[in-house]
Amino acid sequence: VYCRHAFSTFTTLLLFFNSHGLTRGFLTVNTGNKRTFSYLSRGGDLTPSPPVVCATQKETSRTALAAAAGIGSMSRSSSEKEQVVSSTSILEAVEHYLNVDKVDDIGINVWYRVWGNPEGIPVLFVHGGPGNCVAHYGNINADFFDKDTYFVVEVDQRGTGKSTPSVQDLTSVDDDVYGKINVGVRNMAYYRDINIQQMSADFEQVREHLGIDKWLVFGGSWGSTLGLDYAQRYPKACLGLIVRGIFLSIEDEMHDVYTLTAIEALAKKLNDERYLREFHTFFEVADREFRKHLGGKTMEFAGRPFKGTTPTKQPNAAIQLSPNDARGILQVYEHLIQKGNREAIWKFFVFECNLMEEDPSALLDPETINENDFAEAQSVSFFEARLFLKGVYESEKEEFDLLESVPRLTNSVGPSEENHHVPTWVVQGTGDVVCPDKYAEKLVEKLESAGVLMNSYFVDAGHKASSTGIHDKLVDVVKEFYEVYKGEGEADIEEK
Repeated sequence: VYCRHAFSTFTTLLLFFNSHGLTRGFLTVNTGNKRTFSYLSRGGDLTPSPPVVCATQKETSRTALAAAAGIGSMSRSSSEKEQVVSSTSILEAVEHYLNVDKVDDIGINVWYRVWGNPEGIPVLFVHGGPGNCVAHYGNINADFFDKDTYFVVEVDQRGTGKSTPSVQDLTSVDDDVYGKINVGVRNMAYYRDINIQQMSADFEQVREHLGIDKWLVFGGSWGSTLGLDYAQRYPKACLGLIVRGIFLSIEDEMHDVYTLTAIEALAKKLNDERYLREFHTFFEVADREFRKHLGGKTMEFAGRPFKGTTPTKQPNAAIQLSPNDARGILQVYEHLIQKGNREAIWKFFVFECNLMEEDPSALLDPETINENDFAEAQSVSFFEARLFLKGVYESEKEEFDLLESVPRLTNSVGPSEENHHVPTWVVQGTGDVVCPDKYAEKLVEKLESAGVLMNSYFVDAGHKASSTGIHDKLVDVVKEFYEVYKGEGEADIEEK
């Protein structure tokens, strides 16, 4: 193959051909750091795309999945050319971008990576946050999914991680309104109207682009929220659903995390005054900003009217923000975060991180910003404030209600092409502070009533997927799914 672009060293050049006369190639270049470049060409003239970009043609076969993965080798038998597909480890995952939307004439592109066996069982990994990204999970998914059995697709949700424009971008810029800020703060403008429907639709575009018929949906925390929403909106695209650390995006959950009365009860239950101290540190930032706005004709935060429970109109106007006004606290924090206020970004992030942290030595200091964690803090604080306000307080129930929408996971009425059934597993830590197990119990009850619950496990553990009890049970649940998928659990499905 003639290539007019020279590289110092290359190890593998893979070419795939389709009916449009296009050549897709993946060149793995070893220049100290292994990098994979994607090629598209006509007539043998190979022109490199930017590193790790996705194809512009829809890929609709397992051979195309191999192309997407950048794996496999071409060998020729005596009579035909045969595609030999091999598996890649998570360390060899190949990265891509896919344009999914446009906001203010700016393209919204989601980053994703693929690894495993293109002939295997497809998996969609839904990361948490909101505002985290695939990189924050390291390579933990390799513990759950065998590379020879599964084909894993890990996506940075819009605006997070390597997806662009990214709220994690800390490049410094001068802003006409806020002065010196970073690019990530400016990029928040593209996601002011973000909603969970858009985010689920992004996954569906990735699935269609890769030509995957159905996949297993796997996520925890916010990933349980978004994974459940996706499965309810696109049930015919799901082989199954595995969720842990359940978050339903309802008002009671906001009360349990963002109000003084709930934190007082938690501190008493766990006999630990740290939770109270950290709540007061967290609340003081919002209260201080709220007081600055008192006495004005209108109370607006982040361009939206104040809708908290704290009275703002005379004669009964409060002199401070109520520490039990979860919506009000979130609104004020969103206002500060969108201005790029570093103190607010950091303290919002630390408050939640320390709630779920199980190792006392790993607790973050709310008064000292760790610059190594600030990009994550900026993304998490922005997306949590915006999506919690949108999902809990600003959406109509018919738009977004995960509990009442559970029946969408199954349908056996009407034409066979409309039938679907999404077997579902739930893993929940009984010591989860940020996503208490009572909400997982509500979900389990609905799943049982709908006939889609395979198993639910409430284990002695906290919130994180890395918690020993959660981690080990997720390993077991993936094995259960595999048995069902292979047909060994068909009788069990009927019984349930």
